[in-house]
Amino acid sequence: MAIVFPSGTLSGPTKVLQVVQTKYNVEYSNQFYSETAKHHLSMFDTTINLSSTSSKVKIELAIGSAAATQTSWGYYIYRNSSEVTGATGSSGNSQPGSWLRQLRNQSDGNHAFPCYGTYIDSPSTTGNVTYKIYLRAEGTNPSGTFYYLLNRDQSNNNENNMSQQITTSRLVLTELAS
Repeated sequence: MAIVFPSGTLSGPTKVLQVVQTKYNVEYSNQFYSETAKHHLSMFDTTINLSSTSSKVKIELAIGSAAATQTSWGYYIYRNSSEVTGATGSSGNSQPGSWLRQLRNQSDGNHAFPCYGTYIDSPSTTGNVTYKIYLRAEGTNPSGTFYYLLNRDQSNNNENNMSQQITTSRLVLTELAS
């Protein structure tokens, strides 16, 4: 039986060769001023040393963030310095394609929302490969300023409220052999 993924096929038994994780549990916020630029979240840069050109890499991103008013976020995977285009959805209705999309909260940025995605990549190489996460603002904020809040909400004033808890985000890479 074969398991078919967008980037390749794993046939027969699959063996986990190694798992590498980058965990980020610090509060982070930033302002971006462009809907067209992709911004590198360097805290998630994760390197895996691949043992075979036939290895697949399972990429898992779990992120907790809030989008201040009128902003959504599109997430993108990069392998070394190139976007993993097989992971990116197609563009439509004047919206950019992205790997993951975290929807905006229309009323405020005081509610953090989880975002999770998995992708199987076929890098066809050996040695060190670094996976990176980029994001792009999508919004209608008339000021042109987009606020990104990672592992926190906008005000962080009520940690007894579950929607305002501080979170931990992570990027996990798993080398697979079939």
